[in-house]
Amino acid sequence: MAAYAPSDLRTRRSNFGASGWSSENTFDEKPDRHDSMPLWKLPRHLQVTFVLLFVTAMFLHADQNLAAPNLSAIANDFQMTPMQKDSRLGGLVQFGFFLVGGAVSVLVGPAADQFDRISVLCGVVLCGALPSLLMSLMVPSSKAGFFYFFMARICTGVAIGGSFPVLFAFSADVFPPSQRTLISGALNAAGNIGAALGGLMSGVIGPTYGWRLPFTIIAIPTLVCAALVRLCLSDPRTQQKAKAKREEPVMNEAFSAWMGGSEIRGEGLSMEDLDLTKFQKVFAVKSNVLVFAQALPGCIPISVIVTFLADYLATDQGMAVEASTAITAIFGMSCLCFGVTGGFLGQRLWNLRQKNMKYFCMLTASGMLVAPLPFMLLVNSSQALITTPAGRPTMFAFFLALCGGSAALAGHPAHSNGLVQVV
Repeated sequence: MAAYAPSDLRTRRSNFGASGWSSENTFDEKPDRHDSMPLWKLPRHLQVTFVLLFVTAMFLHADQNLAAPNLSAIANDFQMTPMQKDSRLGGLVQFGFFLVGGAVSVLVGPAADQFDRISVLCGVVLCGALPSLLMSLMVPSSKAGFFYFFMARICTGVAIGGSFPVLFAFSADVFPPSQRTLISGALNAAGNIGAALGGLMSGVIGPTYGWRLPFTIIAIPTLVCAALVRLCLSDPRTQQKAKAKREEPVMNEAFSAWMGGSEIRGEGLSMEDLDLTKFQKVFAVKSNVLVFAQALPGCIPISVIVTFLADYLATDQGMAVEASTAITAIFGMSCLCFGVTGGFLGQRLWNLRQKNMKYFCMLTASGMLVAPLPFMLLVNSSQALITTPAGRPTMFAFFLALCGGSAALAGHPAHSNGLVQVV
């Protein structure tokens, strides 16, 4: 992979090899060429790019919730007590999944600016898919097997956390400015859809065919997506840099440096790229401090819900595993709907900016205040209100799952973008 100079970082180009999806023109050269077009009227190579990125993000995030519906089965396979199931599978694994994944995403951002973004994207996808595939096929059913399961889940967290910076940066390079908000929202929606469908599939297949098979089912198409991305897409900066090298005269770099020429920077990340003073500048803005202050405590409840909800409904409320998975799938779809609604309303309010800023803040706060109520009712309601005698969810349980997605009203990407723009 080649390193890029700062002047190379924001160039745009679309290239798809010998298949005919190539274009030497960039959006910088013709900025109005596709700006007024809706997504479905964009050129074919841009539509193919969108579909590949969407499907890749969906399958990558489908791995996120595969363990939750079969938590008890995994604990029995690894010979764990109920306490160990909660502390290790529910606590330790999720801690490594989100903490390590979040930390890696901070490093992948500068890497995506310095290296070929398609290579970085394929790398993070392989980091998640290969360990999951090997874990589902080779991990022994013993106490020692938990270590391999733990490491595979950390790799999945690295892949999911590291994919966002690359996906958004590459989309900004390829798609016209008028489509970037839509593309950003679609990629986040792909993550929500993948997580919901992955958990639903795992809950349906796991009780019959074992908890390992869902990991295999998701890992294989994820690897196929990585191969297609590598073959069909390319970083716009890569070809531009190659073209510039072909056009400039050949010169001896060592001789140029000895004669007093400019220093040539080698490949890789420099300390400047990882300069912590950039984070200090971010925290110098009060709005950013408030956003980060609520982020950590705000993510704890949703992590607990995603991890334990299906197992809680199956073990404490007497639901069948398939039925409890349906509740979590409804919750995931509710998050998607509330997120899209929050993004639309947030964008409208933010466009009016000064006049309606208080309504923008009220929308954010109201979503967070209402979100805990459905789960408080779910946990404190009797089993008769949540589960039918046949082990199926009641209408009241479905209603609570639909209302539970209100937390996403304040967490949609467009809404976050509005908060960041306060800077």
